[in-house]
Amino acid sequence: MFPAEIPTALAFDPQVQLADFCLWPYDPLGVQPNRLKSEALLWAATRLDPLGDHMMAAIAALKAELGPGRTVWGMKLRDGALSFELYFYDYARQQRRVSPERVFRALSPFAVTRMLLPASRPYFMFSFDVTPSGLARRSPIDEISYYVGNPSGDVSSGLCHKLDAHGLHFANLYHFFHTASHREAIAGKLSASVHLDDALEQMQDLLLPDRLGIVTVIANKRSGDGLYYSRVRARQMADFLERYRFPAQLRDFARTCVPRLDHLYFDLGLDYAMVDGRPTVTKCAVYGLA
Repeated sequence: MFPAEIPTALAFDPQVQLADFCLWPYDPLGVQPNRLKSEALLWAATRLDPLGDHMMAAIAALKAELGPGRTVWGMKLRDGALSFELYFYDYARQQRRVSPERVFRALSPFAVTRMLLPASRPYFMFSFDVTPSGLARRSPIDEISYYVGNPSGDVSSGLCHKLDAHGLHFANLYHFFHTASHREAIAGKLSASVHLDDALEQMQDLLLPDRLGIVTVIANKRSGDGLYYSRVRARQMADFLERYRFPAQLRDFARTCVPRLDHLYFDLGLDYAMVDGRPTVTKCAVYGLA
């Protein structure tokens, strides 16, 4: 039922620069007719929640303030439940225009926070979790993640710190690998895990060629590790939703709309750890742009 009801505002706008979940730009991958924005997938997910209109209203407020193509959204599945995270980049760091203050000014009808770092800190991105019900209640955002660079070595990397009521604490370390040319480094990084027994062997089925994107990101986290397939095609995104059992209506929407999304890259993510002695995917996510 979704495709016939997709709002016209979700039609692809060739005037808006496309970008991946790092806000690194790319050109459309095709010129097929009736193209959609990646935001259409977010819209389809929010349609499954009776309060989902609040999520799309918040996205509209952010686009009105920041302009289109400045908000990265993540749709996460954990224990069968969907939640969302919003990400905001400004690589100018201390000279940033996309600041938390500006974002929360736009979100003032939906959310407030006191979790702000001083503007002088050199973070290039921040993010926070939201839910439609929280936005409907104007619940406070009680944790914000801040990301800073990690200028060392030949591979791009970044550090994430979380600010909450208990203060600022280190959370994650991310490394970005070019999939085709860094295969050995990817294998080495995956095997250097304190969370998995025989990590590289356990990960082999997650590294099949049809799953990989142009960039592979590996994260070391406090209670597990993360693997991100960056810049994958729409078909791979739809396969991912099937493989990890996202809600059936959302899977149907993605599969039906693959031809209308095939000009886009998507980004996918998995968190995994040992659970009861077995390697287990504990969270999975899809990322796009609004």
